[in-house]
Amino acid sequence: MSCKHEKQMLQPSRVAQHTGYRRSNRLERAKAAGVVDVSLFEDADFPGPLVLPNDEIDLDPDYPPQSFSDWQKLITPKSLPFKRKKIYLVPPPAWTEKASFSYRNEWHHRHLLPPGSESIVEYLAAFYQGFEVLQLRKEILTFDEWIEEGGTEQSQSFVALNTGTESIRIRKRPMPNKGRGFQLNLNDLLDGAIAVLPDDALALILHMDFDLYEDDDDDFVCGRAYGESHPCT
Repeated sequence: MSCKHEKQMLQPSRVAQHTGYRRSNRLERAKAAGVVDVSLFEDADFPGPLVLPNDEIDLDPDYPPQSFSDWQKLITPKSLPFKRKKIYLVPPPAWTEKASFSYRNEWHHRHLLPPGSESIVEYLAAFYQGFEVLQLRKEILTFDEWIEEGGTEQSQSFVALNTGTESIRIRKRPMPNKGRGFQLNLNDLLDGAIAVLPDDALALILHMDFDLYEDDDDDFVCGRAYGESHPCT
């Protein structure tokens, strides 16, 4: 994946000057990267953290750093003691034609298109070098109406996430700001991700193009990962 920006910011932002954060010098960075010949070290390969307001480094600038070699040892395929060494991405589930019609008055207006799954696969492959990053077919998960057992009408509080072998009930609620659209429950979606997790998956990422919430008090959440179970949304 190549960057198309004409200008790149490789130095920390001005916020760093007020937090007490000190970026390691060139020699320290080369050593942490495992580069023996400092003349071969390229600053552009290891850009400095931006240190934006309320970033982890902004809140705790004295936290001990981690070297590149230490970080690399944690996530290389050879360092893993098990056979789960593939990373899977599930594109945003499609909606059945019937469900799309039923919820037609609740679709939120998009001002920007969400990032394509292909771009995310490229990013993951570049970041997790050595791992095989694969995209599962879009049809593996499908949203549908949820109809309670014995009922005949769709639920206004739930939608169904179909895996091909079962339907998982996903909680649904109106947007907290009374805007158009609705939010889906993050924890319920993770159940769906676990249901389609391949046996060789180090991680499965469920890419969503919907607003999510986790608890009743949340306005929204961006995502959640459960390391032991291997999925994230």
